[in-house]
Amino acid sequence: MPDQPCAIVRYEWGRWVADCPVADCWNAEHAGLWQGAVGMLTRDGMACRECGWQGAALWPAPELAEQLLAVLALRPMPSTRNWLPGETVADLLLQNTQHGIGVPELDGDGVLLMVADGRVVDVHPALAAASPVPLAIGA
Repeated sequence: MPDQPCAIVRYEWGRWVADCPVADCWNAEHAGLWQGAVGMLTRDGMACRECGWQGAALWPAPELAEQLLAVLALRPMPSTRNWLPGETVADLLLQNTQHGIGVPELDGDGVLLMVADGRVVDVHPALAAASPVPLAIGA
């Protein structure tokens, strides 16, 4: 039996998105609520509203997803909160630095984000609260 197509998940404009893997279908679906519409992308898979395809979706590992979201949350514009499969947390941190986005310290409350060996190892509660999904880094 040939391999079944799989939707590949990315993070775009501050939301999880995947293109339909069917040839000649140009639809993409999102996870959760976006601009009043509930997306057809979930951890369990994806359903395409255009062609009817249903199948698996390949997500980043939960720990990686949390780290990506922590770094992307530092970007002030949702249009710049993007990640493609293959990019590492270190890649995103470098991009942030190249655009003048550092890891600020909070007065009296310590560091907003702690990074070691290219991994996010701790997140300040204020940043975790602002994240679009719960962060459990270091837990």
